[in-house]
Amino acid sequence: MKRRSFLGLLTTAAAGGLSASQTVAAADTQLEPGTWYDATITDVTDGDTVDVTLDSDGTEYEIRVLGIDTPETRRNSRYENVDEWEGIEDDKHLTNWGENAKEYAQNELPDGTSVEIAVDSEEEEEDAYGRLLAYIKYDESGDGSMDTLYNRDVIEQGYARVYGSSLTKHDDFWNAEDDARANGAGVWGPSDPQNTSETGDDPVDEVFFPNVSSVRTDTGGLADSRAPVYAPTDASQSLDGGYDYSGDIPLVGVDEAVNTAMVGGLFVNEEYDASGQHFVFLTNLIDFLSGKSGQVLIDGGHHQFNNTYALSNEDAVDYQRYLEGQGIAFEQVNTFDGAGDNALSTARAIVVTSPYEALTTSETDALNTFVSNGGAVVLMGSAKSSASARTNLDDVAAALGSDLRLNDDQVFDGSGNSNFQTSNLDTTNFSLWSSFT
Repeated sequence: MKRRSFLGLLTTAAAGGLSASQTVAAADTQLEPGTWYDATITDVTDGDTVDVTLDSDGTEYEIRVLGIDTPETRRNSRYENVDEWEGIEDDKHLTNWGENAKEYAQNELPDGTSVEIAVDSEEEEEDAYGRLLAYIKYDESGDGSMDTLYNRDVIEQGYARVYGSSLTKHDDFWNAEDDARANGAGVWGPSDPQNTSETGDDPVDEVFFPNVSSVRTDTGGLADSRAPVYAPTDASQSLDGGYDYSGDIPLVGVDEAVNTAMVGGLFVNEEYDASGQHFVFLTNLIDFLSGKSGQVLIDGGHHQFNNTYALSNEDAVDYQRYLEGQGIAFEQVNTFDGAGDNALSTARAIVVTSPYEALTTSETDALNTFVSNGGAVVLMGSAKSSASARTNLDDVAAALGSDLRLNDDQVFDGSGNSNFQTSNLDTTNFSLWSSFT
């Protein structure tokens, strides 16, 4: 089940199709980010979904606990995507822990429990299905202080994983998950990423691209020697002020001088169940550009999640599973100055998809330091990118000292499709086509 479709089906199943009279749309709450509001638990649906009543005025909310994901219960097990759970391949194990997480939530937050709730300044107040996205604090010890953050606690106890959105506490939550995985806590008992089954590591003979733009330079067309992948020879462009290619249309560009690549489509988006060896190609491209070992990161701190022209790790879990089979971790970071196993400093590469928000100078400085130390940066655009998001992506390339740019166009194959496979590969100038291992 693909992520965006899954969320809609899950909400209907879990919430029973709540009507507007049963819950208040979070967009109408006018809750101030960072302000804690007194509330009372009225029901627990599962480990990451609870109902509360606001003490001040009796307003009722269904809360989707922010920044976490617990396994699905038996009722909703058909919606579980095992690939989301690093190093776990047994869906029945996840179902059991979905029930355990529900029981834990019911024990920690029984009906009538006094809590405090807050929304995050970097998140929407509600998800697409009207549920309030919120933090929950409660008095775990019974000493009268609301000092336990349920969102983090349930990760620490091994009942949940971090959900890869733009929340401000993402990297802190990730560290809690990392500790839980290292200790084999809860659901992570059988997690063994280094021995995850290998999948799809075939030699590359075609690459899939969805909603693709071509790649250019800041002065015009991209030289053939810098383009490992082209659109099919019968492809065409729909231009919006971009560079008009008269011959083959490049969909990927490389800038070896600054360990950077520009890719014109989001081919690791799990929304598309497409053939081709794009996972292998991307990993070979990273290996070609990077002089480092370590994990592959994806930037999720600029509102990429659930955006039509960008990706967080939630949108690329199939690529995560492929990398696990190659013994490589795939993690999201929302900040570039962290430490530990998901820090930029310890990675081999970072993927940056079209940012809704522009990167700051300190963030591009961190990327420059990363590149100077041998790390690779893969920039991924889309024909769906807004003008501002294209500019934000191009500005990252420019800040890295690269002339690569996302072209202002959309590319179509000979049948008029902008989602297509291409076997127009430069096997002369590039050695990116073998199985990764």
